Order: sequence, then structure tokens, then C-alpha cells
Amino acid sequence: SRGGMGSLAVGVLFTIVLGYLARRRYGRLGGLNAAFSIALLVAAGVLIGLGASETARDDLANTDLSKFEVARRALHLVPLSPVMGFGRGAFEDVFPRVRESTLYMTSTNPENILAQWLSEWGVPVAAIAFALLAWALRPKVLFSAVRPAVGAWVAIVITVLHDLVDFHLEVPGVVALVTVCAAIVVAGRRARDE
Repeated sequence: SRGGMGSLAVGVLFTIVLGYLARRRYGRLGGLNAAFSIALLVAAGVLIGLGASETARDDLANTDLSKFEVARRALHLVPLSPVMGFGRGAFEDVFPRVRESTLYMTSTNPENILAQWLSEWGVPVAAIAFALLAWALRPKVLFSAVRPAVGAWVAIVITVLHDLVDFHLEVPGVVALVTVCAAIVVAGRRARDE
């Protein structure tokens, strides 16, 4: 997907920059990190190579931006129930209220984490949830660890960024891995405190 390829590129860039900053701040972090960085770049190259197939090129060259229109229209649901939202999982039922397309189409979700949380949970709960997650996973927490978990932190950030254009944070396996990454990032700080 276009979102996946964009996320891959941003993730590789974040990993390189944050890895460099961590190495510079905390000294040499060992040959394992260098090996991991090389493996990451090789894996990215393999994925880009696989994406160079004709089918993948056609998918990546697609100019359909209807996903953005669904997310934009989904934000029109927020003023209809700004405090309580429409409830978790209710998007498919309430989206026809604001849909403007003349085509018959059913959207089970807006494929955008902001639009989904705001329309389903309401503004107060979504704002509190985003604020708490951002505070818990802020870069200061990452760099306060003895060995900063750069890869885990980048995985969380890129997964959330990717969810602005694709639907995957509703998949239990993805959420479980993001939760493990969050635990790795937050636990590193505790280890230093102790």
C-alpha cells in the first residue's frame, strides 16, 4: 500500500536519526545495534524490491484518494455527538448521515485513527486518550532509559502515523505488538530509576 511504503520510509529515517542521537548521547551502544541497523536497511531494501513488481507499481501509482474523503466526512460526525461520540464500533451505522457520495458504499471505519476516535468516543475521551498516550511515550521517556528502545518507540510512532491512512489498529495482533513495544519503551525508564 502507499501508506505502508510511506511509513516504511519514515520509519527507516526515524530509526537512523534516533539511533544516531542515542549513540551520540549514551556512547557506543554495541555491535548488536549496528547489526540490527544493517538488517533493518536490508529488510527495507528487500521490501522496496518486492514493491517494484508490476502489480505493486500499479498499486503505488494509484491516485485514488477516496480514503481521505471518508476520513474528512467522518469528522462531520463529531459535531453531531461531540461529548459522548456514537459509541465504539458504531461508525458503519452512523456514517451514512454525513456521506455525500452518490455511489452505494459501506464504510466499516474511517481508516483514520483521529476520525475514528473522535466520532466513536467523543472529543473529551479522545483528547484525554491521545494526551495520556503522547505523555507516556514522549521522547524524554525514550531517552531516559539506560538503553533507549529506539526500535520499539519508532514502531509505535510509525504504526500510529500509518493508521492515519490505513486501517490496522483494529487488528488484535497489531495492537498486541504495539502494546508490547509500549511496555518496552516505558519499562526502560523504570529500570534506570531502580
